[in-house]
Amino acid sequence: MKLKYAFGYVVCILVTVVFAASSASSMPGFARKHRMTCQTCHAPFPKLKPFGEEFAANGFRLPEGESPRTHIDTGDDSLYLIKDFPVGMRMDVAASMETDGGTATDFKTPFLLKLISGGPITDKLSYYFYFFFTENGEIAGIEDAFFYYKDLFSTGINITVGQFSVSDPIYKGELRLTYEPYEIFKRKPSL
Repeated sequence: MKLKYAFGYVVCILVTVVFAASSASSMPGFARKHRMTCQTCHAPFPKLKPFGEEFAANGFRLPEGESPRTHIDTGDDSLYLIKDFPVGMRMDVAASMETDGGTATDFKTPFLLKLISGGPITDKLSYYFYFFFTENGEIAGIEDAFFYYKDLFSTGINITVGQFSVSDPIYKGELRLTYEPYEIFKRKPSL
């Protein structure tokens, strides 16, 4: 009986949110900076399209290079000032409910809270970092922080230096659509 009321309550909330919500008018830093929509790189968020993968691999630069509207033209080619500092915040929420003998409801909100920033520093040097403010109620600290240098010594070699998950170039863990992290990321090799 209680489960019927809980289900009805959830359906009412979802219907209210769907019909009462207005469209979002804010866009993340990169989309705002380059005057594009999020769908240029993402489909659906957080999954990246091939263009989004190329944008990230290019040091968060458009393939044709930085357009003058994204940085301040000072007349000095060695000085690169960004007009808008690219910073964002991501919050994941979750809820769980037990129905076996008791009614324990747990709103794990915020389950995860991140401060994210990344972008070009010079014409060849870019950065990216994200900091966990809270993860299940605990401060986790910096998860990823790295610099990306493009075309090292004009050899065509790109180099990434810093702290990042080794699997990120192939399969980013933070882009998962599941609640729990992938099992393989939680395992440590041992004998």
